[in-house]
Amino acid sequence: MKRLGWLFGVLLAITAGGLAMAEQSVKAGKYEVHYNAFLSTFLSPQVAKAYQIGRSKNKAVLNVSVLDVSGEKPRAVEAEIHMRIRNAYGQEKSVKPRKVVEAGDTESDQAIYYLTTFKVSNREQVNFHIQVKPQGEQRPIDIKFSKEFFTE
Repeated sequence: MKRLGWLFGVLLAITAGGLAMAEQSVKAGKYEVHYNAFLSTFLSPQVAKAYQIGRSKNKAVLNVSVLDVSGEKPRAVEAEIHMRIRNAYGQEKSVKPRKVVEAGDTESDQAIYYLTTFKVSNREQVNFHIQVKPQGEQRPIDIKFSKEFFTE
């Protein structure tokens, strides 16, 4: 993709830099879903401000993006995203994803992210269940993963 988008590029750079926030992805048919969860303090103050994400050692971010990889080059697509976030005790964290669209040189170069923030405490184990239904598709892509957050 010619232009990955500012936030996505920053997140990839942070991941490549060896910090403990590896991006994950799932390929399902012609789609590739990228997702990651990390503390908001991993974002620079400039990036956090640009995306209206408050930085705090007790605030985490969940980022999801969907690519159609069936063509010559991947392109971002809109999707219906449902997120369930629970801690190890089964307490659900109320979240609602916010869509962010970054324009590219052409429509096929745009970047689309779905972001949400939620509170975490030190050594909290968080379980994620994300359902991603790309626009025009009938069946969602189901993603489950867990992550432990270290805030101190």
